[in-house]
Amino acid sequence: MDLLAELERNSAYAQKMNDVKQILSQKKVIVAFSGGRDSALLSYLSSKYAKKTLSVFLRSELSSSIEARQAENFCKYYKIKFKNIPIKLLNIQMVQENSTQRCYYCKQLSLSNLEEIADEKGYDLVVDGTNYSDLNQFRPGLQALKESKVESPLALASITKRDIIEISRLLNLISQNYSSQACLASRIPFGIPITNEILQKIDKSENFIRSLLPNKHSPMRVRIQKLLPTEQLLARIEVDSEIYKVLSSTETRAKIVKKLHEYGFTYITVDLEGFQGGSMHRMLKK
Repeated sequence: MDLLAELERNSAYAQKMNDVKQILSQKKVIVAFSGGRDSALLSYLSSKYAKKTLSVFLRSELSSSIEARQAENFCKYYKIKFKNIPIKLLNIQMVQENSTQRCYYCKQLSLSNLEEIADEKGYDLVVDGTNYSDLNQFRPGLQALKESKVESPLALASITKRDIIEISRLLNLISQNYSSQACLASRIPFGIPITNEILQKIDKSENFIRSLLPNKHSPMRVRIQKLLPTEQLLARIEVDSEIYKVLSSTETRAKIVKKLHEYGFTYITVDLEGFQGGSMHRMLKK
């Protein structure tokens, strides 16, 4: 059975799918592929609807290693042309300083790089995985998106985060269980300068803790706090309740503490509220 054709004809998502098809049809498309579930769905749809598709993962210092693996594996599985292109985001002062507008400058440079590739290679359109739900959140990167020529087919078709989860399930995509990762900088409070060293500590810690979880795709973050006036770091682990089963083992707790101490954290804590997307935004003034 052609699951995509069935979705277009006989589902509650028929109109939305056809809206996306209309945007991509007969075009040569570059997809900004973050490695997450949203851009995975967009890459898949572009590979079916567009005349030609190239999915590009911009690998920066802020990229989580799990998303880099997911992006490459997804494209390999569905035979989508893929490129992993390095980009230096910490060269931008406003990113390095970790201002509240950090995402704007990251997005601006990333999108301009993709537009340059499109011009050089003769592609008609650059698209990203921004969805309709994203439009109501604190995302300075949306301003950079508005200033570019990049389009967001999922948002334009009013496809929400919940829609993406359901559509991915109905299409039986391998990305249906991917959890949202966000860039590694989202683990660092605004105003604390971002360094390669801190980003590596976060990425290694998350990979290690994830390796101990029963569900490897569980949403999880290792947020950091700098213990001023010192340079010591506290790790605050945000993850769903399954972590408590893992932590019930004295041996496993000892492994986590030992490993995160090795990575340079002075204190290791677990947030009782569990995973909360965008929890660092609570520190911003209303």
